[in-house]
Amino acid sequence: MKPRDRIAPLLGQSRALRRLDDDRPITAERIEHALIVLARLMELENEPRYAPLLDRLERELAVYRQERDPISRARRILRDLTIDAS
Repeated sequence: MKPRDRIAPLLGQSRALRRLDDDRPITAERIEHALIVLARLMELENEPRYAPLLDRLERELAVYRQERDPISRARRILRDLTIDAS
């Protein structure tokens, strides 16, 4: 049985069958949802083979949140200007 088939009952059929290449924007909610789905799958299989993906999603969520913070964005702009001026 494919992982997608095992997790489908946890998500509801319509969500489980949604294509991965859709055009919806990436949001914190989507990343959090992916983390929840992955955590459930890892618990269901009791196997850590998805750990690299879990790590990646956690990093992506942190970056997404940081990029939305106006102070962080301002600092990045100033840092980029400093690098360009060198």
